[in-house]
Amino acid sequence: MIRTTEQSHRRKAKGESLQKYVCDFLRGLPIVEDPSMIKSQKMSCHGEDIILEDELRKELPISFECKTATTGFARTYATMDQAIRQVEALASKKPITPIGVIKQDGLEPLAVMRFEDLINIFLPTSKNEELNRHGIH
Repeated sequence: MIRTTEQSHRRKAKGESLQKYVCDFLRGLPIVEDPSMIKSQKMSCHGEDIILEDELRKELPISFECKTATTGFARTYATMDQAIRQVEALASKKPITPIGVIKQDGLEPLAVMRFEDLINIFLPTSKNEELNRHGIH
């Protein structure tokens, strides 16, 4: 629970840094011709956290909600770590994307994956190859 203005500002700063990471990452993609097509929503505003212009959303049909926390995601990260280890143990020449699937009683299952893998899924194959050449995988 936030009890002071200082706590509120610290929490917003953490969230803002994640939104900045997402914006910067997306602005570096080959399909982004104009960085102003991607904006970070102001903290405490309603709606999605990363605003994509309609033209870009045709190529990247994703809506982003960014959440940061000091604790509470440990089991989610553990599930993802296990998925990554299992992929690394496979003897496959074809790239395999690790995905963790989590579910809490009474709620629908969720898929968890690395941010870069998510973006690669949405971009056309030729764009993925270009991303891989730039070290994004």
